[in-house]
Amino acid sequence: MSKPYIICHMMISIDGKIDGDYIDAPASEPAGERYDSLVHTMADAWANGTNTLKMYFANASVDYSIYKGIEPVVGDHVPEGEELPWLVAFDAHGRLDWDFDKVEYPEGEWSRILEVVTESVRPEFLAHLDKLGIARIVAGKDAIDFPLALEKLSALGIQRIALCGGAKINGALFDAGLIDEISLIIAPYVSGEAVQTLAECTSGKSHPFALKEVERLEEGALRLTFTKVA
Repeated sequence: MSKPYIICHMMISIDGKIDGDYIDAPASEPAGERYDSLVHTMADAWANGTNTLKMYFANASVDYSIYKGIEPVVGDHVPEGEELPWLVAFDAHGRLDWDFDKVEYPEGEWSRILEVVTESVRPEFLAHLDKLGIARIVAGKDAIDFPLALEKLSALGIQRIALCGGAKINGALFDAGLIDEISLIIAPYVSGEAVQTLAECTSGKSHPFALKEVERLEEGALRLTFTKVA
């Protein structure tokens, strides 16, 4: 199978939490800046799951009723657009409410949106994507077929993807054995909050990785990189 090289790139607390007030704490600033700076330098596309994107980017107020009776483009659809990096949105059931065909992250860096959906997505959602000019590929009937999705992403010329969470999409790709490398930025805080950790795996199996590099950052933060053990 042809697929992009997948790097799970996350910022976490010392106790492994991916969210919490530590993210905005003063000593986390160097960690956050390093995390953001790497997203577009380590890969030619970046990716998130539905919950993360809905929290930060795709939360517009969309009236899908206006698309009733409109036939969307059938199947995969990648319209011509600006030559920008891709933001791959793993959105199995079409829950992301976009109001534009691109996003800015980090500041000054723009990416085109590429939705990965399943056959179960309602036509009104697809018609909305068509109106905005948002690209999409279809992979799977009701759940995302990740090997198929990655094969299609590779066919679009995507060679490396920075997978930036959240825990559910990270866990799904770990369980599928499709993550090649881990890039962890560790902020110098114990969060203590009841929030998700790096990956919400459901297989019950461990996933071995070997330590590749340790980088000391300012304010006591660290960057650790690991590669997949064959």
